[in-house]
Amino acid sequence: MEEVTVLQWLKEVGDRVTSGEPLVLLETDKANVEVESPATGRLARIAAPGGTVVTSGQVLAEIETEQYTRTDGPPVDQHRT
Repeated sequence: MEEVTVLQWLKEVGDRVTSGEPLVLLETDKANVEVESPATGRLARIAAPGGTVVTSGQVLAEIETEQYTRTDGPPVDQHRT
């Protein structure tokens, strides 16, 4: 299983993000890689802050998308990246 290090988040919790927009910078043993947002919405939670070593398939963050956000409580569903 490949491990990578989260170098830097390019957005903060609460920021709006657009699908395809650079979201986080990861460091592999060979290169630094920008990971793009998989969805448009709001960055709700960062699960792996800068400096964290993560493995393939691990959740890095949660993005609340507009179609799943309720006005009377917490989001019904979130997109994980």
